Formats: sequence, C-alpha cells, structure tokens
Amino acid sequence: MKGSVLERFAQEARIQLQKEVRARLNLILKGDASIDLIENSKAVNALNKHLEELKGNEDALVEEVAYTWFNRISAIRFMDASGYNSTLIVSPVEGKTLPEILSEALSGIIDENVVSNIKDQERIHGLVDGLITSGNPQTEIYRILLVASCNYLNNSLPLLFEKIEDYTDLLLPDDLLSSESIITKTVNAINSEDVSSVEIIGWLYQYYISEKKDQVFKSFKDGNKAGKDEIPAATQLFTPEWIVRYLVENSLGRLWMLNHPESKLKSKMKYYIEPRDKETDFIRLESPEEIKVLDPCCGSGHMLTYAFDLLFDIYTECGYTDNDAVKHIVEDNLYGIEIDKRAGQLAYFAIMMKARERSRRILKKGIKPNICILSKVVFEEDELPNVINLFDNPSLQVMDLMNDFKDADILGSLITPSLSDIASLKNSMKVNSNSDELFSEENTLRERVNAVLDQAEYLTRKYHVVVTNPPYMGNGKACDILANWIKQHYLASKADLYSVFISRNESILKVNGYCAMVTMQGWMFLSGFEEFRIEFLRHCSLLSLIHIGTNGFDSISGEVVSAAAFIFTTQNSAACQFIDVTEGKTEKEKSQKLVDIIQSKRNGYHVLKPDLFSKLPSSQISYWLSKAVLHCFMYPQLNCFLSSGGRIKTHDNESFMRCSWEINNRQVTNYLFVENGGKYRKWSGGIIDVIKWDEESKEYYAKHSGLMKESYIKKNGITWPGMSKGAYRIKQQATGHTSSSPCLYPNSDISADIVLYLLGLLNSNISNVFLDAINPTLTKNPGDVSSIPIKISESFISTVKDKVCFNVSLSKTDWDSFETSWDFSIHPLLDKNIIEIDGFAFEDDQELLAYLGDDEYNRIFKNGIDDSRPAWSPVEYAYLRYKDWANKAFFHLKKNEEELNRIFIDIYGLQDELTPEEDDSMVSVHRIFDSKSEIPESMRKGQYALTKEDVIKSFVSYFVGCMFGRYDVSRPGLAYAGGNFDISSYTDFVPDNDNVIPVLGDSWFKNDAETYFIKFVEKVFGHESLNENLKFIENALGKSIREYFYKDFYKDHLKTYQKRPIYWMFSSPKGYFQALVYMHRYNENTANVVLDYLRQFRDKIRLQIKLAEDAGETKKKVEYENIDRDLNDYEMNTLYPLAIQHLVFDLDDGVKVNYQKLGNALKTIK
Repeated sequence: MKGSVLERFAQEARIQLQKEVRARLNLILKGDASIDLIENSKAVNALNKHLEELKGNEDALVEEVAYTWFNRISAIRFMDASGYNSTLIVSPVEGKTLPEILSEALSGIIDENVVSNIKDQERIHGLVDGLITSGNPQTEIYRILLVASCNYLNNSLPLLFEKIEDYTDLLLPDDLLSSESIITKTVNAINSEDVSSVEIIGWLYQYYISEKKDQVFKSFKDGNKAGKDEIPAATQLFTPEWIVRYLVENSLGRLWMLNHPESKLKSKMKYYIEPRDKETDFIRLESPEEIKVLDPCCGSGHMLTYAFDLLFDIYTECGYTDNDAVKHIVEDNLYGIEIDKRAGQLAYFAIMMKARERSRRILKKGIKPNICILSKVVFEEDELPNVINLFDNPSLQVMDLMNDFKDADILGSLITPSLSDIASLKNSMKVNSNSDELFSEENTLRERVNAVLDQAEYLTRKYHVVVTNPPYMGNGKACDILANWIKQHYLASKADLYSVFISRNESILKVNGYCAMVTMQGWMFLSGFEEFRIEFLRHCSLLSLIHIGTNGFDSISGEVVSAAAFIFTTQNSAACQFIDVTEGKTEKEKSQKLVDIIQSKRNGYHVLKPDLFSKLPSSQISYWLSKAVLHCFMYPQLNCFLSSGGRIKTHDNESFMRCSWEINNRQVTNYLFVENGGKYRKWSGGIIDVIKWDEESKEYYAKHSGLMKESYIKKNGITWPGMSKGAYRIKQQATGHTSSSPCLYPNSDISADIVLYLLGLLNSNISNVFLDAINPTLTKNPGDVSSIPIKISESFISTVKDKVCFNVSLSKTDWDSFETSWDFSIHPLLDKNIIEIDGFAFEDDQELLAYLGDDEYNRIFKNGIDDSRPAWSPVEYAYLRYKDWANKAFFHLKKNEEELNRIFIDIYGLQDELTPEEDDSMVSVHRIFDSKSEIPESMRKGQYALTKEDVIKSFVSYFVGCMFGRYDVSRPGLAYAGGNFDISSYTDFVPDNDNVIPVLGDSWFKNDAETYFIKFVEKVFGHESLNENLKFIENALGKSIREYFYKDFYKDHLKTYQKRPIYWMFSSPKGYFQALVYMHRYNENTANVVLDYLRQFRDKIRLQIKLAEDAGETKKKVEYENIDRDLNDYEMNTLYPLAIQHLVFDLDDGVKVNYQKLGNALKTIK
C-alpha cells in the first residue's frame, strides 16, 4: 500500500474511533437504557474509578481506549492476512462480506475454546435462533465474538491482548459491520501484500499519532512543555529501513563478523562497512545465545525486528533449528524499553509476528519477548519501612531504588537505578507470609516492589549492542521534571534529548560493546553541544558515521530533520569512516549513494581520527576537511578583530516594528532603521525594517533586556542575515540590528581598512569553507562567524579595500534602484545617471571584454542590439540602457568577487582546495533578461534575475506612486508619505486630487488608472512616440495596461511590499468595482469618495441594464444585473457603513492594524 493511503487511513481511523468511543462513553455516563449497566456493573465501576484517576479528563480516556482498539483491530487484521488465525476474526473469506468468525457463528459453529464463557455461548445461540430479541443481532453477536477473540489471544500475546474485563469492552464502538465501520476500513486498508513485512505496524503507529504530534508541536509555540502525555507524540519518528539496516549491520553484524571473520553473513549485509584496520579490542563470543541487543526507546520495534532477522541468519549459520533459533532470539537476545504503553505493545507484537513467521507453533509455547514498558511506581513515605522489611539485610540504597521510578513515565530509560545488582536483591526478598490473601497490604506492596525490580533489571543490565532512534526534543520544550533531571544527571548533554540518550547509552554498554544511533546532526557542529561533543570524543570512539543531512525521512516533508547515523564504542582509538550522503534528495537516493560509497570508497568517503577535531574552535565533527584547511585554524580568530555588540529585541514586533514604507516620513526621527534578516544580499543594502525609537519604546526594550548600546548603533559594523549563507554586508552608522541579523563591530584598535579587508574575506568562498567546518547548518550565529581563522596580509590590504569599496558602492546603487529602499530616488528607466550618459550604455567595456572573452561578451551585451537601427521608442531605449547598465554592473561585481577569492586563496595557501570562480547565483545585484526562457540555469536558483516584464511592472508601480503623489518625477526620493499634502508643489506631473483611482475592467471613468498611466507615459517620454511606447509596455506585460491593472497589479504590489501594501484596493465582493487609494493620504472622507465613485458606477450599470432591455439583449442584461447586485451588496453591507464612520488612523499603527480597520471593504491579503 502507498504510504499516503495508509497515512490517511490511520489519521481518519483515529478521528472515527475517538468519536465513536466518546459516543459510547456519553451513553454510559448518562445511564442509557440501551446498555445493560447492571450486568456490566463491574466494568462501569472500573470506568468511573479510572476517570477519577484521570481527574475527570474524558479526552484522555477516549484517546486511550480508541488507541487500544486501533492496536487490537490492526494486529488482528495483520494476523488474519498472514494466515495466523485459524478462523478469520475481522476479515471475510474471499467472496464474502461478513467476518468469517461471524459467518460461522450464524451457521451454528462456535469455537468453544475462543468463546469459553457459557453465558456468551448461550446468548449467541439465542440471538442466532431468534429466541433473544435485539435491535441488531448480528452486531451484538459479533461484539461478543470480537471481545472473546481478544481474550483468547491473551493466551499467546498477553501484552497486546490484555484480558477485557473492564471499561474497554463497554467502550467498543457500536458500528462494527457496516461498510463505514472501523473494522471494514481496516480490512480494506491493510491488504495481503502489506503484511509481507511487520514494518507496517510501525507506520500505522506513526501515522495514527501524527495529528497529536502536530498538536503538541503547535502547543510548543504557545510556550507549553512536553510531559508524559506529550513526549511519545512529540518524539516519535519511524526510522527508514535503510538506516535501520546500516545501524544493525554495523553493530550486531560487526560484532559477529569480528568473532567469525569466515562468516558468509557479510554477503547479506548490504550496508556493512568493514573495519579498515585489524581489530583486537572486541567482545569475544562463545555462542550467539550470549548476545544481548537493546533498543532503549524501542517505539513500535523496527530496530528489534531487523535485529531479529540478522540474529536468525546467525543462528542458522551456527546450525540451530528454526524453533530453537526463534526461542533464543525472543527470550535471550532482544530487549526493548519504552514509556508509551501502546507503542511497547506494538513492539512486542512485531517481535512475536517475526517469531511466528519462522516458527509455526511459537504462539502456543508461552514465549514472551523482553519488552519493558516502564511505568510510574510511587511509594508513600510511611510505606518505605515496610518495603525494607521485605528483604534480608537490605542496604539503605534500597529505599533510593524504590524512589527511582516515581517519574518513570516521563524519564524512561534515562533512569540509572541506585542499585545495580538487582538479581541479588531479588534473591534476598523474604518469602511472602500472606500469599493466600490476594489483596492484602503486603501483596499490593510486593507487586509494586517487583515492578521496580523488574524495571531496574532492564536498566542495569549491560548490553553487547544498543541500537536506537532516540527522541529528539530541545531541553527548552521538556517539562520541569525532565528538564531538572537532565540538568542534574546529564548537564553536558542537556541541549537535546537525543544527546542525553547518547550519554545514557554509553553507560549501558558492555566494555567494547557497540552503540548504533540515528539522531539529528546538530550535536556534530552546533555550539550548544560543544561541552557534550568534547566529553563524547574523550570517552567514546566513533567507528563509522553516515552524514544523512536533510530529506533522509520521506515521511517528513521539507528539511525538518537533518540527521546523522553512527556507530560508537567505549574503548577504541581506531580511525572513523565517514560517509557523506547529504546530496541525495530522497531516501532512495541516499541509500543507493551509501551502497556506492561503501563499495568504491570514493566521492563522499573520508577517514579521520576523531582527535583531529580538537583543532577546530569547538571540536566540530567536520570530517570532510583536508589537512591544509585544518592547518588554517592555527591563525587568530575573527574575535581578535571584531566583537559582538548585542542586539535589539523588541519582544513585541507587532507593536514596535514596521516596514520603512509604512511610516510617516516626516516622523522618521522617531524610528531607528534595523538590520533584520532578509534575503541573501552581500556588500550593502537589504535594510527595510524600522523600530520605534522614542524614549518610551527604548525604555520598554531596556526593561525586557532588548536594548543595545547607543555606542554600537553609532558605529559601522559587519552584519549578515542569520539564516542566509555567506551574505555579509556593511551595517551603516545610525542603524541597529536584531538577532535575525547578527552584527560584529571593530575592536578599538582595528582600522577601517582592516574592517573592509575582513568584509572581503567573509564574502569570499574561503569563508564558506571555514564556516562549514565550524557549523554547516544554515544558521550562522556570532560565535560561529567569530571563530573564523584570520590571516592578515599587509601587502593585500589596500587592494582588497579598493575592491570592497567598489562592491559596496555598486551594491548600494542596485539596492536603491527599487522602491522598497528608503533611499530610492527615481525609477531606473527615468534615471538620467543611467539612460542619459552619452556613449555609456552601448559602449564596449574593455575590462569586461577581457574578463568574458569576445564570444560571451557579444552574446550578453550585443544580442538584439543593432547600432544601425534608426531609433528605438524612448521606453525601449531606456529599458535597453538600464539592462546594459545592470548587466555590466553584475559582471563587474562577479569579476571583483572572483579576484577577491583568488587573493584569499593565495593568502591561505589553499590553491589545491579551491578555485576562484563565483557561481552566478551568488552574485547579489540584479541581472536583466528579456524573458524567463533566457535566464540561465546558473541563475535560476538565485534571487537576482529580472526580466523585461519585471522591469516594466516596477515602472508601473513607480507611476502609481507618482499618480498618488508619493513620488514626483521632478524631485528625487519620497515626495509625500505623511503630514499635510500640498498638491501645488507638484509641477511636471500633478497627482490625483481626491486620492481615489477607479480600477475597472472597462473605461467607465475618465480618471481611471489606465487613463492616468497613458498621460504619465506621454508626459515623461513624449507625445510623438506614445503609441510605440504603450505597445512596448503592453508587449512586456503580455496584456493590455487596463487588464494588468484590473487583474494583476495588486497581486504584484502585495508581493513587492511583502503583504504590507501602501496602495489599498477597495473591492466589491465579486470584484466588479475596484478602486485604489494611497494609505498615507487616507482621511476621514476617503471612504465617502470611494462610495461616490461606486454610486456613479452603479448608475452607469443601471443605464446599461435599461439599454440592454430596450434592445432585447437578454444576455447583456443578465450580466449587468449581476454587476448591479454585487455593487448594491457592497454599498449596503460594507462601504456605506464604513463611510459614515469617517475613520481616521495613525500611520504608527502600521499596515496590518490599519488595513483590518477597513475590513471587507478592501481586497483580502492572501
């Protein structure tokens, strides 16, 4: 079955089961007569008692019972489909619709071994024969049969099929036989092909809890923590088979191969990595019966089931019979620990199904897998003396041991019991003096003591092999009990739960045993794991590590989990074999790449002794580094030159942060421009955010520890978007920065020239090599960047400075060519510095000619340009000049960056490691193409390729600004963005007077957007060429100007202004009426002006209705009537109620707040 189908089934089954269980629960709690509460009084009492234990939490009860039945029904279907049940319990025989067990009962055949209760037998016969009346006799019969079957399966699978003598039976859903019943859906979902591998049970478990997992992660965002009810869902992740095989084959398989080098088992181990050197320090085995394999977080048992297969091959190779092999594997070899009872039950079931696959009679032999579901055991203070009295000569540590499990349902296998010799303690237990009194105080006490001893035995045993996919959860998300425990016992490992388990697993291994784990990769690189990493490398030895990276789990979309799988031992100094499969995009690609590298030992294969990592700043496990790169880390770190200057944190961005285009430009002194992340951009530019900077706001930031020192605000620095690789730029004076854009400032003795030298180094490809060694994840924090090794070459300081200054200037010019820059002056098509420099645009650039070569230069700069052509239209000519300027700027920057790369490669002596070439996608100024099809592959993954269409759209956007008075073609920069609007100050092109521009599908008004645009083009480019200019513009847009305004302009505007628009579109529900207004000119009368335009438009439409009616044009009449209804609805329900409010708003509140005040009158921002 496809995973998506199985996933949908499991998720829908959870919803359906919970709904039906809740319905049963409500009937029972209300005392409904349809349920025989007298006959089921014992179960009802048990139900009420359990509800009391849950403190009345009905949701928790419903979740528990629904999950229990999901497990049971899924397990029975698996056994049915596998042929393990002599009579099919939930499945029909081929060609029938009813479950076979029900069909037989209706024919008078009842297996009395299954239905052992005489009353149940008599009731079934009575219902079949019609002697007992029932509203639905078949369902009642089947309910009896299903419950009896579960009780019968208790004999062979007691952990999964616990005796149903309580409320679980009562809460079994009513609908068991319809086509929509959970039984029928389970049969349809799990077919005979699916049961070829018991792995399906694990997938069902993950899919079933996926919705709860989403809920838990959502609650984390609200500041909630994960306790005993949330930890299983928050941390469950089903491990792909190829990772499981790598882990088991290189731990259990390795142990066997070292003991039996002649074994042919290696041919069956696809992912086995042979040791490079001869090993002597390994555990000697006399027999496979000795091997003990533990999964301390076993979940649904995937690791253990593959270990079962490998162990079976080992036993077979040693000559054991199938039955003996299975018995030893289940009873002697495999161990699992779990805190989630339902997951543990599935692990138990999975192992037993593996056993049944190999041994037909195994289910009848009473064999029990070693699955320990850790449970909370609590002793009151006054009970402890009685506990001590149960033992001969007990030590005081017995009391500590009894308290070790009071939070076992949260701490799980992290618990290290206070006593290790549990076997001796068990032997010292006194004979029970009240064995005949089942519920005596001593017996109930003994029951809890035995539970502690049994659990402690699992946690104190030493294992040859530990293999697991531990839970992943940052310490900040753990509940107080877990967080405090980790802080007390695993301080160095506290960054994440998985690193805590790495430390715990080390302590549970035998000397020279093997631990195999798959975890997130963060522990290898991140600074938060530095202490753990150093401790781990000091006490353990990595034997092999597969760097999986992102997309290693197909069940998780995107790049949520970046993983690594690895094997380590406690005593071994051998070199580690590292294999890099991060380039694979799917599980299949990664697994195949792993096989290829294992066989070839090339292209992603590295061998290093882990002690070499101590040369790196935080002992990062950057296994791919050459000796030459490692040698570079002997130089002083960047923190000798630059230091962090804190950051600004508002703690309430919604209230304090705005995009710069939102604010009143006449009050800009009340704001501070801040670097705040953004897209990849080097050298200069990228700043769009401001924060309130009045005294009250600053006091608020300071109160919440979010205010950086004024001295740093006044300084230049080097900043970068924390989530963008290799994009360093100048932080200008009088600007701040948030944690999304870390910033480093020059130390007092560092000159401006050195700062520019360092900026050049940071933007070179050599910097990426160093940073990938320090932290190869996307996020680069100040500590990472500050750890870069710095080699200053005095002879290159001046050269580097000049090139960096040029790059900064060029990048700023490019940035300021776009409206979203605060320093935007005029659109490039009208910028005299670009389009009116005589002889510049089409003059050959000898420097670029030498850099690109004749053919490439002519292809880029001469393509489509015919110097003999008499004339272009002015707009086209302006476009070609801008395109030429932008493309030359792009290649000048690229050339400069490659020269800087070459300089720093030479300075560090890394000529054998790197080449100076810069990928087009890494050059962060814009390059212009006539169409998308012309954009080369090298730029498609970048963010700086523009098309002719993009340029013309930006020109239209600039026109809209001129139309509203935001810009003035005769004055550079912002003309108006708040305050008193003086229309008389505009001379060349006068903006609209009433701040309302109709945007309609036809020319209903003389002052609509299209009309204004034509006047604008005529004004700035001349009357003589107007038609040619308009034709060029419409060809670039791919549609008429009117159609573009009506259908596309606002979508583009929202995109450009990041869903914080400055021009707002009033729109009727169906969009027949639209009108643009300029936010900064909005006043108490604006909505009334829009209303007046609406009414004028409606009058025109009603006239058309009459004309169509008079002409007998029914279709047109209907069309206009639809428009009229839309306009009338808009006026009566939205626009008129808004207009009479005469709303005004404060620009300081920002777009998000003010836009909402106009509600449905405006087009929805999507």
